[in-house]
Amino acid sequence: MTIPAIDLHHYAGDPVTTTVTSDQCAAHLKFLAALADLRDRVSNDDGLFGIFHGADAAQPTAAAAKEKRWAVYTARAVERYRAWWFSCVPSHGAPPTLADLQRRQYRYTVACDEQLGFLAFRLPPLDVLMVWHAHMLNPRAFLEDSIRHAKMNLWTTGFPWEIINACIDDRTLDYNPSDFTKQLFEQLTGLHWDNLHDSPYHWVNCPVCTRPKSVPWTAPSGGTVDTSHGFADRNFQSRCPGCGTAINHERLQVSRFKDDIAELQTRNLPMPGTVFSKRGIPEASYHAPRRYTFPNRFLLAPHTLPLTDRALDGSQTVKDLDHQLGVWVRDTKKVYWRATRLGWR
Repeated sequence: MTIPAIDLHHYAGDPVTTTVTSDQCAAHLKFLAALADLRDRVSNDDGLFGIFHGADAAQPTAAAAKEKRWAVYTARAVERYRAWWFSCVPSHGAPPTLADLQRRQYRYTVACDEQLGFLAFRLPPLDVLMVWHAHMLNPRAFLEDSIRHAKMNLWTTGFPWEIINACIDDRTLDYNPSDFTKQLFEQLTGLHWDNLHDSPYHWVNCPVCTRPKSVPWTAPSGGTVDTSHGFADRNFQSRCPGCGTAINHERLQVSRFKDDIAELQTRNLPMPGTVFSKRGIPEASYHAPRRYTFPNRFLLAPHTLPLTDRALDGSQTVKDLDHQLGVWVRDTKKVYWRATRLGWR
């Protein structure tokens, strides 16, 4: 029996009044089936990432081991997607600055008329496609990241269903682009095409001295998956060999927040979560600059400078950071006085 070819050239019509075609649904389901097969292969590969489920695969511990292998795999996929995003997706213009958010033209940010011209050789590996697909399922986050990183051409292009569908075998569901596609990805990102061929270690920067340190993706401790302390594990723990700082996920989250503040202070790039109006769209704030740009202007004030000094600031957790910021904003009259007197309102 011959499987009918999927025709993605036919569109259902105006997206405001119509949905999708049956062929578009079939292509989407075919892609999801390929992901399901990928998960099945990774989860059931006993010993992968040093995680074993033993002889009885029906035991609860075996199920936990399968979930753990997939969790490590997807954590690696997220970092691979990050590398693809910055190395393989060309930028469209420059990232918007705080001044851009106050210009009338900012409202037309989503009117980008340039697409990538997505050809098959641009395709990333299947695990990266999976993360890209998940990213797009949160449209607000995907739009914000596209705006902040000047990737609106990718946002306009959309998910290249036709090209992806052509690379997935109808019967085996194997995803197999050309050798040139694989070589290009490896050349631009420095990663292997196959997630499982990448290093078992990941590089992180110390949140205090910024010294890079290699840490394992997962590191079993105590014989159970729940006590593992690698980078892909919930209980990630390491220590900087330079300054002795304890490194964990929360400490790295605080460090990323400080990096964003530094970008705001040195390049005038708005903080994440501040590029939209209350309506959730990019909207020029020229008519109400104080209300829409206050979070960024507040973090530009002199009293926040210690936050970017990693040696002086003692914030080790998000709770510590929240408390410190709360102290500064609690007395609104004092904040307003500083804003007026120092000229950053």
